[in-house]
Amino acid sequence: MITQLAKQNDLPIMLLTLPSNIAGWPPGNPGSGTGDGVLREKVASMVEQGDTEQAHALLLSEVNNQPLNAMTHYMLGQIMLFEGKHEKAKEHLVAARDLDSTPIRASTRRNDAIREACVKGDALLVDVVRAFEQASDDKIIGDEYILDYAHPTPAGHILIAQSVWQA
Repeated sequence: MITQLAKQNDLPIMLLTLPSNIAGWPPGNPGSGTGDGVLREKVASMVEQGDTEQAHALLLSEVNNQPLNAMTHYMLGQIMLFEGKHEKAKEHLVAARDLDSTPIRASTRRNDAIREACVKGDALLVDVVRAFEQASDDKIIGDEYILDYAHPTPAGHILIAQSVWQA
């Protein structure tokens, strides 16, 4: 492990967690594909008609029936954001990212491994994920700081630099 090698050679090491856009970037592969397109169309129709409660209920039912479907979690998270239920929305948006069958964004597990490596390897942790969450509206990382799925905007780069400097 890199932290052990650095420690053996008396080299200080700093590890950064990896933020990703959970609010504005859907899963790369919307689950198994069975019914996702139809479900998206139903939900879009309900939202267009102003019936977000019905869309919420439908998506909640789908999440309960298919708890490993990343796209359903994502859509439910989006509805909850619209409804102002930010804490619950974040849970579903994080689940969507972590369940993504084509994971191009750092998962909760990967960032937890970075945090654990810092503790075990005596490395300095710069928790960029937490910094982005603290700076983001409603503590949910989205398009303001992440351009696409994982690449920082200019404001995101500034936040990373400030986090490293403060560490």
